[in-house]
Amino acid sequence: MNSEQRFVEKAVCGRHLRTVSSVKFSLDGRLLVSGGADGVAKLWRGSDGKELSVMDGHSQGISDVAISNDGSVVATASDDRSVGIWDTETRTKIHSCSGHTSYVFCVRFNPRCNLLASGSFDEHVRFWDPRTGTCVRQIAAHSDPVTSVDFNARDDDARLVSSSHDGLMRIWDVGSGLCITTLFAEMTPAVSSVRYTPNGRYILSNTLDSKIRLWDYANPTKCVKLYKGHLNEKYCCVSDFAVASVKMVVSGSEDGCIYLWDLQTRKLLQRLRTGTSVVLSVATHPKADIIASGGGGGDNVVQLWEFRYRDEGEKPSERIQQSDAQPSESMKQEDLAVATSAVVASSTAAAHVTPQQT
Repeated sequence: MNSEQRFVEKAVCGRHLRTVSSVKFSLDGRLLVSGGADGVAKLWRGSDGKELSVMDGHSQGISDVAISNDGSVVATASDDRSVGIWDTETRTKIHSCSGHTSYVFCVRFNPRCNLLASGSFDEHVRFWDPRTGTCVRQIAAHSDPVTSVDFNARDDDARLVSSSHDGLMRIWDVGSGLCITTLFAEMTPAVSSVRYTPNGRYILSNTLDSKIRLWDYANPTKCVKLYKGHLNEKYCCVSDFAVASVKMVVSGSEDGCIYLWDLQTRKLLQRLRTGTSVVLSVATHPKADIIASGGGGGDNVVQLWEFRYRDEGEKPSERIQQSDAQPSESMKQEDLAVATSAVVASSTAAAHVTPQQT
């Protein structure tokens, strides 16, 4: 990305009634799903953000969403302690998966979409059969709330990584439920999100010391690259990889901006002001230069951003031009509470509210 290229706002898809906690694209990029503290999941067209459907059926907020490869099924992780499985065509909940004893914080399909993993504030990871909604395995994974789970798509779905407020990232053998490897940063800052690289060889983590680390999990003590400049000390902000034209790391931030780094050089390429106070979730389109984002403290909107040359007439919306991306008084603490992508409100997590040094 050179000085003549940058991401600019493409569309404001629409809004949730409360904080947008999660956004995810389908594998082909046709669909985008969002979840919010209003307990509602919404489906949007991935190319232009047109609203397609609303899935409403949780009694409390949604912290995370996942979508199957073909876009036919959506999974939701909710404060009501359940995992919802939805048919996107009929907009109906086909299964309500119960078993977690506290807020369900994260959810992810395996690449073959015949298994669904969820993590909870009960410190467990559960595996579900999405066809029947039954729990096929559970793991006592961490000593604090589980914040994120991700399958390794290059390993025949055999491994899953989980992260937690306990500062650990653990790689699990899905078949046996045994822990293979444990990774952690110096001083073990709380880990807010974790994911495998597209080639399955590395792991990217966001931690509450305002740092993003790339790990070679074959060497658990080795942090390969470090990305910084954003603000992440309190809420569970998520990062993703952009792989279309420019290879980048993209992350939300507590200053209301989206940060973009060159994957290899770690150079900060761009800082996008969104108009929200906190950007909790970002997702990159798998085939096009498009980023989706969601957060809280502003209009609670889902936004799309696209890669353009400067001479293509980029003109950010007035709402964004007027925003200094400072925390808003209108941000409701309950909208960003524990199971809707925040860290506060649990005795086990409260210690991580204060910034930690590494």
